[in-house]
Amino acid sequence: MSILVTVKYPNKEGSRFDMDYYINNHLLLVAEKFGEAMFSLKACKGIATPNPEVTPVYQVMTDKFYQWLPVLRGFTILSQTSFP
Repeated sequence: MSILVTVKYPNKEGSRFDMDYYINNHLLLVAEKFGEAMFSLKACKGIATPNPEVTPVYQVMTDKFYQWLPVLRGFTILSQTSFP
């Protein structure tokens, strides 16, 4: 059995999202920390809705798929990791 974790970043007026940093740094760090426990990762940028006059609700949505037992070990590893 696998676990799907979806992270959504709201698209609020005046907010900005550094997609380049997110893909080239943050997601690589997540993948490194979880290793083989995470078997799929995707980030989707919200650029449109069916109605072009409506702003997308989210700037970015990320789906991460984990294997059950390894993900628990991954959370343990992360909780013991010190970030600067």
